[in-house]
Amino acid sequence: MSPPSPAQAGAGAARPVPGDGAMKRAFVSILTRGRKANTYKFALARAMLEYCRDAPRGAGGAHRISYEHLARKFRGYYWHQECRFRIKQDFRTRGVPKVISAIRGVSGSDAPADFGALDDRMRGEARDRILRTVFGHARSKTSLVVPKFQKIAEGGYASEHKIFYDYDDDEEVLVLKPGAFAFLRDNGPILSGIVLAEWAKFLEKINGSLPRLVAKTEHAGARRESLARFRRAYAGHSEHCFYCRGRLECGLTHVDHLLPWSYVFEDEAWNLVLACRGCNLRKSDSLPQGGFERELIRRNERYRHRIPLLDRSIGMIDTGLGWRRWIRNHYSTCKEYGFSVTRMP
Repeated sequence: MSPPSPAQAGAGAARPVPGDGAMKRAFVSILTRGRKANTYKFALARAMLEYCRDAPRGAGGAHRISYEHLARKFRGYYWHQECRFRIKQDFRTRGVPKVISAIRGVSGSDAPADFGALDDRMRGEARDRILRTVFGHARSKTSLVVPKFQKIAEGGYASEHKIFYDYDDDEEVLVLKPGAFAFLRDNGPILSGIVLAEWAKFLEKINGSLPRLVAKTEHAGARRESLARFRRAYAGHSEHCFYCRGRLECGLTHVDHLLPWSYVFEDEAWNLVLACRGCNLRKSDSLPQGGFERELIRRNERYRHRIPLLDRSIGMIDTGLGWRRWIRNHYSTCKEYGFSVTRMP
């Protein structure tokens, strides 16, 4: 490893590694009080915690985390947040963080929501773009997170304290300090919870009423559950497709999320309707045109007290504003977040 640059050898570089209490205070301070233009610090904290969790017990030597490894972690964290859930990552109305630009640059607006659907070429390109633009060299001002993560607020200023790691932009590696590795490994579950909670709180300020931000932030390829129980619950009350009004055929009835699953991120009866195969495939992960949200409200009003599953589901969203307004507001918000509208019959 090459000698640290003058910038890296500044105040704080030679300080002894503090104890667990001081590291905990520093870690929490970085997440809660540190200056943040975007969510990179949360992503880096999560990547370090996962590295320490997965490292073999008793492994000796320095724990070197390559920038390439971090780029792959960032690619995984941000891919689903951008391509599946359309979560904004900073306050800018023009432009986006470089990690989002890197992801969009791989396949434009056609990027698959499922990261598992990417071929090796696209995965490699996304990693390389993130490595180059997010974890580049500090001297060229492209290294955006590794040097800044350890800047801790002190009064009205923030100064760098190398409590957790040293780094070398030339070798593209950060090296966890032994005491910091043990601290992050041993306190991983608690610290991970703090990271996800603070990440979601930061996103709430940017994304307003976007639902289930904590779950979406934590999500890493959750599997969809069977909707058979909802099909059975509605079968005795509806014989026609919610969209085209055609008669539903036995064995060909689909259950559709009127507000896309990628937006609500849950399977709840208030948002589920029976549809024919053609309409379900046509609508896919989009919204139906305006008017269908009113039909959904009327359907829920009609059957709420006939279907216990639906009644419980509506009760969960029947807050002070009322469940009808809740549905109307989320239909509008879903459009604002860029979900396309498909003209249904």
